[in-house]
Amino acid sequence: LRRHLRALGATAAARDARVVLVERASVVGPELGVGPRATILAALGSCGVELRLGAQVSRIDADAVIFADGERLPCATTLI
Repeated sequence: LRRHLRALGATAAARDARVVLVERASVVGPELGVGPRATILAALGSCGVELRLGAQVSRIDADAVIFADGERLPCATTLI
């Protein structure tokens, strides 16, 4: 993501870009099974994706994701 933003000339956005994958389960892709998990984790890690495993979202506001424990994750864009 950062590389693509820099290529588009969005250097400030590239510097500040952050991708966080929120998963309710304690592992990535639980429905896919153990087989592909290592490959998925390696791909996410190489892209700099942060993982929030075992996290339950209670609501999504215009500028943040709010977790069940009250923690707030500020964000500009949320994909579901």
